[in-house]
Amino acid sequence: MKVPGGKRHIVVDTRGLPLFVGVAPAGVHDSVAVGEVFFRLRLIHPELAVVWTDSACAGAPVDGAEFFRGLAVRAVSRPKGAQGLVILPLRWVVERSLVWLLHCR
Repeated sequence: MKVPGGKRHIVVDTRGLPLFVGVAPAGVHDSVAVGEVFFRLRLIHPELAVVWTDSACAGAPVDGAEFFRGLAVRAVSRPKGAQGLVILPLRWVVERSLVWLLHCR
């Protein structure tokens, strides 16, 4: 089944400035696409040591990033039992950066 569109993958620093922006087909799960994102990120920014992700980016490619690329990958997930909108400080920086980029289109 073909899914039209694409997914944006963005890596920002702690201030929200973009370090890497990539696009993957909409049918590719985040845990698969993140392997390519981490590979390219390591080529562009070898000085990075820790990368914070959301819980959708878990699995074998993330484990490979920790082992082969020397990145410490930490997942930011919602608190257990949380309902509705929950603002997570580390993920909020990325969401804000996406809004900035999309607003400038």
